[in-house]
Amino acid sequence: MSLKRALETLKGLGLTKTDAQTYVYIAKKGPCKDDELSFALNISKPHLHLILKNLTDKHMICAIPEKSIKYSANLFEKVLNDFMKQTKQQAKTLQTRRAELLSTWHSIIDDSSNI
Repeated sequence: MSLKRALETLKGLGLTKTDAQTYVYIAKKGPCKDDELSFALNISKPHLHLILKNLTDKHMICAIPEKSIKYSANLFEKVLNDFMKQTKQQAKTLQTRRAELLSTWHSIIDDSSNI
C-alpha cells in the first residue's frame, strides 16, 4: 500500500490528515517523544498534544512512560479491527433505534411551529 493510499484509508476512518500523518510517522519510526514529532511533522506542541490525545483515545497509539513519555503506534491490524468493531456497534445501535429516530424526525418535520 502506498503512503498516499494509507493516509486516505486513515482519513476514511475519520482521522484528519494531520492525525493520519502522525500515526503513520510513529508507526514507521517507532516510539517517539513529542519534541521529535513536533519537529519532524512541523506541528506546534499544543496542536500535537491534541492529535496525540485523539490518537490515544482511538487506541491507535499508546504512551510509554519513561524518563520522558514516548508514543508508540498500535499495530495497524488492531487499529482496523477496533474501527470495524466500533462501526458494527454503531450500525447495531442505529438499527435498534431506527423506528424511534424516524418517528422523532417525522414529528420534527411535520411540526410547522418548529421552524
